[in-house]
Amino acid sequence: MHFKKFLVVPLSLSLFLGACDININFDKKKSNGNDHKNTQQQTNNGSQNEASQNNNQTSNSISIEEAKQIAYETLENGDGSFFKKSDLKYREDKSDDNQIFIETPLYGINGSVKSHVVLNRYTGGVIEQDGGPPAPDGPLRPENGKIDSETYNLLVKYYNNYVYRQGDPVYEYSDQPVSIEQYNKVSKTVWDYIEKNINQ
Repeated sequence: MHFKKFLVVPLSLSLFLGACDININFDKKKSNGNDHKNTQQQTNNGSQNEASQNNNQTSNSISIEEAKQIAYETLENGDGSFFKKSDLKYREDKSDDNQIFIETPLYGINGSVKSHVVLNRYTGGVIEQDGGPPAPDGPLRPENGKIDSETYNLLVKYYNNYVYRQGDPVYEYSDQPVSIEQYNKVSKTVWDYIEKNINQ
């Protein structure tokens, strides 16, 4: 009889523990399924928040008119009133998701000077302000058939900032004097642009 009791207790205990183990495993599987659902939900929420943040950032960007106003005020302080705010141009090809490029019309004594302002698209802060003529005042003074790099680089900067459009030849800055032919090649393109745009 003691033997039966002794046998019944371990069998009962093993059945009881087996049932508990099944229940624990079932709860774990159920919990893992919920964890997966929670993780998926968190991922979806994160994606929605990111999309919402991107939409907010897009909607918080300054308008082109606001950019022109900021550029006008910035340029007016430096260059005087050689142009009206309505004359400023937004250059989409030089702007991107983070910045807006605004340029002036041609102005100055011989109508060849241009300026630009690059603004942060979201804050309206000035990132860059630059401009000037395509060449220094006075006649060019080549030495040994070459133009000094400073004069050439001034022309290339003007070309890169205002004349260049996608598909046009690309001219690089030089740290050495360049041939008169090279200078004249870039200069012709720049002055053709100026003649075409002087009355606009």
